[in-house]
Amino acid sequence: MSKGLEKVQKKIIKKKGKNSALHENSRDAQRLRRAQGRDDKLEKMALARRKIDRPLLVERAKYFQNSTMISDGRSLKMEEIHTLIKRFLEQYAEQLSQLKKERRPGRPSSAREDLIRIKVAAGEKEYKDGFYMPDLTDENNIVFLKKWEGSWSYLSTLKWVRVSSSGKLQTSRFPPKGDSSWKLPRSHISFSTSTTKSSKTKGKHGDDELITKLSSELQFENEMKEDISLPTSIKDYLENSPFDIIDEPGKEEVILTRTYGQEKIQITFSISDINMDPDADMSDRAFGAEEEEEGEANTEEQKNPDEGSEEDDISLPVRLHIVVEKPGKGALVIDSVIQDSMVMIESCLHYENTEHAYAKTSERFHERQDLYAGPVFANLDEELQVLFERYLDERGINTALAIFVPEYINMKEQKEYARWLKNVKEFVEA
Repeated sequence: MSKGLEKVQKKIIKKKGKNSALHENSRDAQRLRRAQGRDDKLEKMALARRKIDRPLLVERAKYFQNSTMISDGRSLKMEEIHTLIKRFLEQYAEQLSQLKKERRPGRPSSAREDLIRIKVAAGEKEYKDGFYMPDLTDENNIVFLKKWEGSWSYLSTLKWVRVSSSGKLQTSRFPPKGDSSWKLPRSHISFSTSTTKSSKTKGKHGDDELITKLSSELQFENEMKEDISLPTSIKDYLENSPFDIIDEPGKEEVILTRTYGQEKIQITFSISDINMDPDADMSDRAFGAEEEEEGEANTEEQKNPDEGSEEDDISLPVRLHIVVEKPGKGALVIDSVIQDSMVMIESCLHYENTEHAYAKTSERFHERQDLYAGPVFANLDEELQVLFERYLDERGINTALAIFVPEYINMKEQKEYARWLKNVKEFVEA
């Protein structure tokens, strides 16, 4: 959970007042130290994870970028995509074959050979379940991929999918959450299958420690939400907004629905966006960030350190999938991103068949691949872009919604985290 210390501080201030002093060994002081330690630990873990995972995804993105350079900018057919995936995986098989040839007869395999062998097996498994890659069935996405210049933040603006060897294609998120199938396997060199009495005892002791820690974390989360009702900003929005909210416990996606005249509007967003890289500067993917401007910005921050620290607190981007339906007229799909309390349109597509807008079945998803995806929104006439923004604003997709969504995501993520702690604890205890 992010900003745990800030939440504890707010709770203590609400209970005791802003200027109340805390005894060093008081319960509230201990809670503050605990929250600070937890935030520091999570930040270190996240930083280490990003350092390890980034090169792997960058390598993959670079491969597919190079592969699309020889095309004429058109979207690729599934057969072509499968060929690219197989070529990507074959590079490890070729390395393994070369190492086997170089190894002298009778000598055991090297650590490097074992590592590549595991990478080959992991790659085959990932391809079977769903190979993670940029969406090459989308012409706009291919255009943006070709413009990529190595920036990690830019990758988060691309559309990503998983393609299985059986031909199934599913949309995914960036970076992928809770799935390590695309990552380099770790702790793979040595292991033991011994089931001695001592190992069983140690495992039981480990279970007890895990249960204790889970219980402690769960208690901490429950204490944080005691006497804290629904945040006023969220409550006010839900009471005064024309949207109805669909939020099922245990699910990442949240749906907002409303009617506007004869139109049926549905907005979908996900709490998974809270896990995007917090220190990545989001820049317009159609134009990219100018190094010269970045240099000027850095200079200004050096001159005004206090001002720069305030500007560094940039909100995380949140994706909105907006569908506007009209009876007998199909559906308009507008994919947008919320950044710094603004709704920024990325693409606008029209489907004659409303089922293509949701693509809930593989059949509809594959049919949608052959449909025209529309122009690059950033390349449209500026006046036309402004009119599209006004179109959304008139339907309640405005600054108020752009403020509400990130706040709601933070609240829901906290609830889902506590729910996860409870479920895992009960499972380990059983």
